[in-house]
Amino acid sequence: MTSEISASTINVTGNIKRTIPILHRYSSVSINIPSGAGTRITTDSVLASQSIDNTGFVYESPGILRNVSGNTLVCLISYAIAFNSVSSAFRMSWIQLDAGNERFAMECQGSTTDTPTMSNCCILRVPHNSYITLWCYQNTGFSLTAIAQFGMPYINICII
Repeated sequence: MTSEISASTINVTGNIKRTIPILHRYSSVSINIPSGAGTRITTDSVLASQSIDNTGFVYESPGILRNVSGNTLVCLISYAIAFNSVSSAFRMSWIQLDAGNERFAMECQGSTTDTPTMSNCCILRVPHNSYITLWCYQNTGFSLTAIAQFGMPYINICII
């Protein structure tokens, strides 16, 4: 069986090939995390080899990534944080949208003597002018450090 298609005009619309914007920010300095309080994780550097195009997010100190694109964006957001090793620590990390009470991509970790690393991801709908932040909490009775090593702590935003 054979078939033949002929046309005098063909119109192609839509996104034939699309670049997906990615923003990868990390901290080049360790961050002090006091015991018993939520701490916003800040970043001071962009990893240019992993950042592509314009995501529509701008960085506002301290640790706020605001959507200024003019559109609601659907984003895959991932993060990783490495802490110094303490055998009696309890830690949590999460992503927050605006100043709301909801926590996304929450990671909880009990005591460990290894170098603890926390990572997670979520898909969020981020309206224009809303912002995302990365938080962590630890409870030991004394301060701990989010260690600046292996490109952590970082937050990654991929527009999908």
